Amino acid sequence: MGKNSLFFMSLLVMIVGGTACSSEDPAATESSDQTETVEDVTEKEEAEKQEEGSTKEEKGMENQGDPRVDINGKIVFSRDNDTVQIEGTTNLIPGADLTVSFDAVKNILFSNWTNITVEEDGSFSGEVDYPNVDEPLDLMITYSPDDQKEDIVEAYGEYGENLEGPFVRIDPDEERENGEPKYILYTDYVLGEEDQTITIEPPGNEPPEDYGETEAWLDFDAEREGDFVYIEGQSNILQGAKILASIDADNYIISGYNDYDYVRPDGSFRMRAPIPGEDKLGEDADPYVSVKMRAQEQPPYIQEVYGETGGNLQGSMVKETSIDWYGVVKEVKISELSGSE
Repeated sequence: MGKNSLFFMSLLVMIVGGTACSSEDPAATESSDQTETVEDVTEKEEAEKQEEGSTKEEKGMENQGDPRVDINGKIVFSRDNDTVQIEGTTNLIPGADLTVSFDAVKNILFSNWTNITVEEDGSFSGEVDYPNVDEPLDLMITYSPDDQKEDIVEAYGEYGENLEGPFVRIDPDEERENGEPKYILYTDYVLGEEDQTITIEPPGNEPPEDYGETEAWLDFDAEREGDFVYIEGQSNILQGAKILASIDADNYIISGYNDYDYVRPDGSFRMRAPIPGEDKLGEDADPYVSVKMRAQEQPPYIQEVYGETGGNLQGSMVKETSIDWYGVVKEVKISELSGSE
């Protein structure tokens, strides 16, 4: 082989060798490694976030399913749009239904309720239309054992008997076949004529020390506002007893101007009774608000304590509400109330 051939072969070897060295440049390799590392970290972070979200969704609230039920949130009432938005969180078992409903004193409401379902993370939310009536309304949020999924009924009881916590109260509308009470979760709020934002929170009061004794009493504060008397009261009468507030006047027959509530777990009750217009009463009328618990109107488990006609009731507030029927009664003249003209 000639010298020129050897020269060209040597040159070719050098070029090829240089190209190979260039492809294994340490800087390029390091850059490639760094790129792969960043991508790996990003993928790892995304996977961790997804896993964390999935775990949170599966677990929900820490005490989810506990018999002691917590509920918190807010209610936003927009008078301009006539809508009410409810949102919050609870440790109720996911899939449980909460019923949102309205109640009026002077009007009969139709289709006044809707259900909202507890999500996997314990949240719940919904929007309901405000009924087109010209008076304040009660908005009620309720859990009832009726029409719930089987696993939820098993957890909280067929009659709600396993429920615990400040939202639990006796169901005023239904009782067991043997006359014993059923239990529900319940909270309520009054919505008026203006926009409102209300915090959902548990009641914090305790029942009086003599709660349930046959020497029964009730007391209340009342205030006149517009065409209603607003009443907030306290009693040692048994939970679930029906309390009636009515507007009466001596020598006048007045009907339909009343409201009622059921004694709550802390012994409290709240009502608003409509006031008759001047066309219903004469100038000499001196109307008063009468708040009473009549024994004959009570469910069996209460009559067992007070007697079917109230014969076991004792105390200075016990009066004969009808012939041989007794109850606990307090009366206050409307003219003496705050807010009266």
